Amino acid sequence: MSGAYVAQIEGGKAVPSIAALARIASALAVPISSLVAALDAAQESEEADLRAQVVALLAACDAAQLRLALRMVAAIRAEWPPEPSA
Repeated sequence: MSGAYVAQIEGGKAVPSIAALARIASALAVPISSLVAALDAAQESEEADLRAQVVALLAACDAAQLRLALRMVAAIRAEWPPEPSA
């Protein structure tokens, strides 16, 4: 496994297979579950950062902008996840 691939995994640009996670865990002498837990924690941290950014942007909006933002988010939620194409 190349260092570039590991860097992509660390940077969130690549999603490792179970086999890749097993090789990384073996190289680090840690259980694979600790790597999965670390990935979950990183995702939760990113979600918290995104929520904070959204809240900060919304705090500066007037009522009309908030109504528009609400409609946009409702539309996104209604369409997500997208239906698989037939």
